[in-house]
Amino acid sequence: MKPTNAADLKRINAMFSTIQGLLQNLWARWQDEGKYENIDDYGKVIAKNLPKGFKLSRMTKRPFGFEFSINGGLYAIKATGQYLSWKRVS
Repeated sequence: MKPTNAADLKRINAMFSTIQGLLQNLWARWQDEGKYENIDDYGKVIAKNLPKGFKLSRMTKRPFGFEFSINGGLYAIKATGQYLSWKRVS
């Protein structure tokens, strides 16, 4: 796996900053409605809010979050009751 280039890091951090509020709201809703709702419906909402060039790969239930790709790199964002974070996964 080659390192993420500086331009992609800047774009990922900008996306992360703009999507945090939405992700927190969806996480809170998932805590209440997760037994009754389809996680992929949450992915549709997130995908609509991702900037051009980002592609949602899949949603995850535990931890709540999603995987996305940009320029051939795969990354994961997760949300908990205490924090949001992202990392490269491949």
